[in-house]
Amino acid sequence: MGGRRLLLLLDNFEQVLDAAPAVVRLLEASPWLKVLVTSREALHVRGERRFPVLPLGLPDPQQVPTLARLTDYPAVALFVERAQAVDPAFALTAENAADVVAVCSGLAGVPLAIELAAARIRHLAPPAMRAALSSRLQLVTGGARDLPARHQTLRSAIAWSYDLLAGHEQRLFRALGVFVGGCTSDALDELGVGPPNAPLASLDTLRSLTDKHLIQADPPSASPPTVRFGLLEAVREYALEQVAQHGETAELRRRHAAYYLALAEQAEQHFTGPQHPGWGAEENSWIDRLERDLDNLRAGLDWYQAQAAAAKGTAPARDLDSLEQGLRLAVALRRVWFGRGYFTEGRQRLQALLALVPQPLPTESRPLRAAYAAALVVLGRLAPLQGDPDAVQPLLAASLSIARELHDPQREAGALLTLGAVALAQRDYRAARAYQTECLALYRALGNKWGAAAALEDLGEIEFNSGEIELARVMLAESLALYRAIGDDYGTTAVLGSLGRLAYAQGDYAAAHAWWRESLQLGQAIGYRSKVGHTLVLLGWAALRQGKHEEAHALFRDGLLWARELGAMLTLHWCLVGWAALAGAQQQPVRAARLFGAGAALQVARAIALAPANQAELAAEFAAARRQLPDAAWDVAWQDGHTMALAAAVTVALDHGRVKS
Repeated sequence: MGGRRLLLLLDNFEQVLDAAPAVVRLLEASPWLKVLVTSREALHVRGERRFPVLPLGLPDPQQVPTLARLTDYPAVALFVERAQAVDPAFALTAENAADVVAVCSGLAGVPLAIELAAARIRHLAPPAMRAALSSRLQLVTGGARDLPARHQTLRSAIAWSYDLLAGHEQRLFRALGVFVGGCTSDALDELGVGPPNAPLASLDTLRSLTDKHLIQADPPSASPPTVRFGLLEAVREYALEQVAQHGETAELRRRHAAYYLALAEQAEQHFTGPQHPGWGAEENSWIDRLERDLDNLRAGLDWYQAQAAAAKGTAPARDLDSLEQGLRLAVALRRVWFGRGYFTEGRQRLQALLALVPQPLPTESRPLRAAYAAALVVLGRLAPLQGDPDAVQPLLAASLSIARELHDPQREAGALLTLGAVALAQRDYRAARAYQTECLALYRALGNKWGAAAALEDLGEIEFNSGEIELARVMLAESLALYRAIGDDYGTTAVLGSLGRLAYAQGDYAAAHAWWRESLQLGQAIGYRSKVGHTLVLLGWAALRQGKHEEAHALFRDGLLWARELGAMLTLHWCLVGWAALAGAQQQPVRAARLFGAGAALQVARAIALAPANQAELAAEFAAARRQLPDAAWDVAWQDGHTMALAAAVTVALDHGRVKS
């Protein structure tokens, strides 16, 4: 056939890979021959050009496009086509569109999985399919009888590929199932499933599994660049079934949790110790790394909590070990909880683990006592951010007591710092000043510049709220200098915000705007989500004071969206009353009354204390808006806002320009 033009199709070539050199010889002997090969594994021969069959394109399940555009996405189009082949009456509608998108997304755009799911449309409507996604392998069954057996269910298709793997490939494949959202090759090596002392052999196995299209390798996107390996969720479900069948679940999950505990504590070392390096670019890269692996870290927390709960009241040593490790992991993630705005999750994780700690604390377990004390401090830092400072004060006092019993001055200073912050949030300036003054002395004696900067930052806030403006300015300036000296961008962002508040209080709105704009830009650059949201609201107040109403509206809107996402109730309160003041300035008294009422309800519900200067400012805004309505009408509107659910109040706030007086 040397002179003939011919296309030769070789299907499922992975079953005869040893014949690949023969294909090359055919091509060399026949210049007009083209060979199209389908295979789950690359041939690795000269002249080979690979065309991976990728998952089908998907819309964003969080922002479902219009109905007319949905079938432009291949995954949705395939679902509709295969569903109509089974049930001609099926149609994509406004009612089922979100469910169809969720099913296609949950099946990761895999054509076989989508076809098998759509084939069940007569017995399983899209909402029921969506609910069944927790067990994808049960959902995608029942293919056409004339297809090969391995294509009739997704489990059969995966099992067929898995059974063809060598033993060491199967072990690595199973181990990948334990990871949530993928992992690096280093993480897999720590699970001990590869050849001993031969990480390159594990990497070769990963490449082999990637070539066989059983696992996915995401291109490097981090710094330093690392490749992440992972499984589609349906494939991962199968891998976990195999892990259970081989009796490997407990050991793999234990090693998985231990690896991520070590990773989180390695990151935490960059933020702690006598010579605290601050929170700069290098530290921020560690937080980025932890956030990329947040699902794996969550799985580790789940494992430790489940082990501690299961062992509670039985084997004391095992119970305390799991509990101590879980507390250490939750504490080591504090920079993620704070800096990236996971306030609610951080509190819930800590509270769930702390609830398992036996009381009274076992005196013989120093590691558990230390982890318990540290967890109380982190919880104490998180609660005021959500407008709930009162709940943690007794816990922080216990943390301080434990630190002193352990003769641990670093931990003692940390407890004092947090007690001072809570007292500041409660407007108990006398107690706050006492705590932070003692804390500052301790940190200075330890040579901890970060701790000294943090204590000075709070002392500046205390003096500002006490009316000692010049003393506040001196303390904030020293705090800012220390933060900048150690390269702590997060601390710098916070103090810039405080200096803006000081300028605002003195009526210098242009200077306040400049401080806050610098704080916002730095906060955005480092991903300090909680500070970004609050600074947007502060900038909104500065714009309001300068008569820039549209700018104020836009800033309040953006700040409110951040606050709602993060559960930052203090910021949300300032959004609501800011919009109320804006409505008053725009002669919309009914809207102003409702939002003032909603703000007052939130303030009471979350025990949000206001500084005297803030109280005076809001009282003036309240009085100015109230003069625009008769008392009876104002009271009705205010009561309406006060009894309104928070979600409804947010809707009213966002509905700018439609709610008229």
